[in-house]
Amino acid sequence: VRKLAPGASENVVIDTIAYGADGAVELTGRARPGEGGFVRAYLDNSDAGTASVDESGGWQMRLTDVLPRLYTL
Repeated sequence: VRKLAPGASENVVIDTIAYGADGAVELTGRARPGEGGFVRAYLDNSDAGTASVDESGGWQMRLTDVLPRLYTL
């Protein structure tokens, strides 16, 4: 994982990248817990989704309509 945006958090971890039966990309990870915290995923520098960070620091995100090919996440 490479930090691309100035000011982006260095405290975000992607733990798993999986694929649902319908082909959706399923991401889970950890971030610094805190009220109103969120993580945002980008595919090839385009916003692909946002997930809230829970009180223990966990987050999960499901990306649908992602065509099979190589992406920069």
